[in-house]
Amino acid sequence: MGEAVYQPLKAFVERTGRLETLRTLVADAYAGEAASGARTKMKTADEAQKADIEKIREGLRSLGEKDIRSIIERSDAYIDAGEPKRALELLSRVYPGNLVKKEVDEAAALAVSGRAKAALGRYDEGLLDADKAVSLDAKTANLWMDRADARRMAGNLEGARADVEAAVALNAKNATAVYFLAEIYDEMNDRASALAWYRKIL
Repeated sequence: MGEAVYQPLKAFVERTGRLETLRTLVADAYAGEAASGARTKMKTADEAQKADIEKIREGLRSLGEKDIRSIIERSDAYIDAGEPKRALELLSRVYPGNLVKKEVDEAAALAVSGRAKAALGRYDEGLLDADKAVSLDAKTANLWMDRADARRMAGNLEGARADVEAAVALNAKNATAVYFLAEIYDEMNDRASALAWYRKIL
């Protein structure tokens, strides 16, 4: 019982001489609780919930690298399906936290997080994650494309173009990157460049 309740109650009991009445009420309350089993049920339910939480945590701790990468990839797919909130909810099972061990996986998780946050209009947070992703692994073209997508959603087409060009430089045969670059030029109203990049896909 909090002091704010206990002290006034104590003063009232002492002033009115109703100590025995209070003792009787408390005893009756405990007796009723014992008879109904309410406290035992609450304790049992709480212990069951704790056990369920620990079981889930144990399951997450046992995830292998393939499982973690699968979750990251599924999160990315949710963004493509227009469900960035679900993407972040799924990603939160493994990141942030200590389950992701390798830098390459952390970079991928950050890139997905960046895209999802940008899709939700949380541009500053999203771009911060996307920047971290590229700084961790600058040799993976998809990470540059992910940051380009986040920049594009934030309205920074010049930044998006630069990132997709970096992705194409890393892998000129990446048709997705080439098409993305053509789209960026198209959105920038540079029709000649857009047409030139679209033709590279054919």
